[in-house]
Amino acid sequence: MAGAGVSFSPPPYPYERLDVLKKLASVHDGGPIDCSIGTPIDPPPDAVLRELAKGTGARGYPTSQGSPDFRASAQAWMERRFGVVVPVNDVAACIGTKEFVGTLAGYLHLRSPDRDTVLYPAISYPTYAMGATLAGLRAVPVAVRDGHLDLESIHTDDIARALVLWANSPSNPTGHLDDLEGIAAWGRRHEVLVASDECYAEFTWAGRPRSILEHGSNGVLALHSVQTCALPISALELKAIEPRRATRRLLRRRRGFDRIPQVGAPARGVHGAGTHPGGRCRSVRR
Repeated sequence: MAGAGVSFSPPPYPYERLDVLKKLASVHDGGPIDCSIGTPIDPPPDAVLRELAKGTGARGYPTSQGSPDFRASAQAWMERRFGVVVPVNDVAACIGTKEFVGTLAGYLHLRSPDRDTVLYPAISYPTYAMGATLAGLRAVPVAVRDGHLDLESIHTDDIARALVLWANSPSNPTGHLDDLEGIAAWGRRHEVLVASDECYAEFTWAGRPRSILEHGSNGVLALHSVQTCALPISALELKAIEPRRATRRLLRRRRGFDRIPQVGAPARGVHGAGTHPGGRCRSVRR
């Protein structure tokens, strides 16, 4: 609870709200099956551990957008997996995909202070809404019908005030695939940036992995998390119009959101693999 002189108190952390339920489930045989956070449980691939042991690039400060080698390997991975060619200057690293999700709205608001709304799937990862809350902005859920964002349900006033529309396909937690082409077209039609969270693209059970960048790069942003089974290494693939990219780089330098240098080589190893290591992990133990 906020004290005297404190105007903001963060809401309960979603996963902490599950603690009571975990206690109830623990009295039953086998206890709870915790699917909430998704912490990797398998050992990292040997190739990644070898790269870490070398300590390559562990000294000095990295550039905020990531090394040229890192971004080139991410670019090549995007082309192999999705058939899209993203200019290497439009690819950037972030310190973590969750951190990016939680701070994007605040950065966009600095550029467009006349807009104050974040649109996000009503059934979704909690950080989309939290990013808006922490930036003092409006978090407006968008109804989900049969696994798809119901874009027609968005009120015209909310569209006019929207900084960004978050899309998530495959969805966390449902696994549904959304119409990324239709979402991109909606964003361009209404001049609303579409941020496509594609961190689970390798867990596309029906068909091949998909990216919103397959339907053009104007006005969209694609976010990917490149993870080994037990060593999360996050990467951001960003394609947006030039003013937003320039604003992002300036703010990253001012905020000190630099990459940890020693993860570059292991991440390049992940990008260089024929398939995403996460797709080979055992996601369910029981």
